[in-house]
Amino acid sequence: MTFLTPFGWLIALLALLPLLASVFAHRRVGAVRRSLRLPAPERRTELLQPLLAAAGVVLLGLAAAQPALTRTSRPEVRRDAQALFVSTTKSACEPRSPRSNPAS
Repeated sequence: MTFLTPFGWLIALLALLPLLASVFAHRRVGAVRRSLRLPAPERRTELLQPLLAAAGVVLLGLAAAQPALTRTSRPEVRRDAQALFVSTTKSACEPRSPRSNPAS
């Protein structure tokens, strides 16, 4: 597999932005939660949105890179043999009437 535009993977690096934003938001929300003495939410619900956002950006980067399948093997072809195909029609197979001799 090859990529037609390898720089499209730079877009995939943008997937780090939602994850970094999530880390900073988690710290800020945690400080507010502790000051208000609120219980912490489930870990699963807290991580789901940033992971889905990062996965979306990675898929966008993959699409921008334009993956393409390439074939590196060559088909085996005989180069020492030839084939001749002859095609005919029905009228060519029928006997012809003798021509009149124009010299007489």
